[in-house]
Amino acid sequence: MGLHFIDRIRAWHRIRRAASTGATALNLNDLNLRRLPLGVCRLTALKALYIEGLRLTTLPPEIGNLVSLQILDAGYNKLKSLPPEISKLTALKELLLGENELRSLPLQFFRLTALEYLSLYGNRLALLPAEIGCLTRLGTLELYSNRLTSLPPAIGNLTKLSELVLSNNQLTSLPAEVSKLKSLTHMDMAHNKLISFPLVLGDLKQLSYLGLQQNQLTSLPLEIGNLTMLSTLDLDDNRLTSLLPEIGNLIMIERLYLGSNQLSALPPEIKKLKQLFCLEMDHNRLTLLPPEICDLTELEELSLDYNQLTSLPPKIGSLKKLSLLGLTHNQLTSLPPEVNNMQQDILYLDGNPMT
Repeated sequence: MGLHFIDRIRAWHRIRRAASTGATALNLNDLNLRRLPLGVCRLTALKALYIEGLRLTTLPPEIGNLVSLQILDAGYNKLKSLPPEISKLTALKELLLGENELRSLPLQFFRLTALEYLSLYGNRLALLPAEIGCLTRLGTLELYSNRLTSLPPAIGNLTKLSELVLSNNQLTSLPAEVSKLKSLTHMDMAHNKLISFPLVLGDLKQLSYLGLQQNQLTSLPLEIGNLTMLSTLDLDDNRLTSLLPEIGNLIMIERLYLGSNQLSALPPEIKKLKQLFCLEMDHNRLTLLPPEICDLTELEELSLDYNQLTSLPPKIGSLKKLSLLGLTHNQLTSLPPEVNNMQQDILYLDGNPMT
């Protein structure tokens, strides 16, 4: 008896039990079904349906019968398209369609105006229709790992968005209308094709997380200083050659990632980042650290591996909260006395010409 047959029997029992009890939730996750049993679509009392990982290639038109659904999780299938009847699910608040094979969305899809959470990551979407602007209740929109090259100006209609995840696409810029997304606190644009920092981001003053790692940024604009609520800024793996003094405006920042760039110096204004506890600057071109770095008394992790440092500020040993000081593969020949007294499990020095 094959696994596919056994899973069909399991699904049948669950559907039958849900029908007899008037259940409002049904979980068929990870059963090897390949097709959605039509019995599911007769369970009109359902408010939550979990059909993740069933290897489905399609959803039946009868899915539109489930007009009470508020949560539909159909992620990790092999869906290539969605039926127009999905538009009948007007009570949907959460729709998870990540890790499928969708290349486009039917226009009827954008009638789902009650949606608050929409996950479309890991598909094959190359275009986001302007109709996305109809989903004005969205708080979270996950579009990472698709093939998007641009966003429509209508994205600016989503004024309730707090989380927008666009990493692993092919975006080169953002439309000006992104500046209307005043509620955004989490913005991830890692691993795209940005060659300049999108100036519209400077208007998103509620941002607490901004991910721009693995792009092609060569500089930061003055507008970076507007983002005073940032707690995490990730700029790893770009082409930055310098930081502006305005970086010192980010007084709430706790994590700053600047690894794998071309930075040769840090501005003295770094001392203003009093909340900073993680500073990563591996794989840059630093030859000296400003003495002001010793004012960052909350630092717990300071990673400076693979730079060109020849010396350290004398007072760096005063950073008493350090649990990691990475200095491997620099040009250090000696250390300040207080650094020598640090515990060996904190200090990493391999690859230096120490005397």
